[in-house]
Amino acid sequence: MAQEGASFADTIGAYLHAFAARSELLRMFAWEGLTRQSGPRPRDTEPGEAPEVADIRRRQAAGEIADDIDPAFLLIFLMGAAMGVATIPRHIEQICGIPVDSEEFVSMCERQVRVILAHLAGSRPEAR
Repeated sequence: MAQEGASFADTIGAYLHAFAARSELLRMFAWEGLTRQSGPRPRDTEPGEAPEVADIRRRQAAGEIADDIDPAFLLIFLMGAAMGVATIPRHIEQICGIPVDSEEFVSMCERQVRVILAHLAGSRPEAR
């Protein structure tokens, strides 16, 4: 979903559209978390920073995201927002007034993510 050289907003937009097209992926992630056994779980990756966090840190250095934002927590917040579509869709629909599985919702969500990310970078949102 992430294209080489794509902006952070474009990358997040691609994820929004991919999850809208395959909403079962979000439900699978939610189910995995809800059914997780207690106790330590072996890491699936090498020790160190997650690649997604490293990418956000790189984007911070390039000026796409303000320096005072913790990349790991930004990723967690974005993941939580995406998961809401799978875990509390009716509540989101009540708040927004449109179905979460509609193209209108996905488009509105992408526009708002672009505005939020522009503010997080300390710049004005690009016109779209």
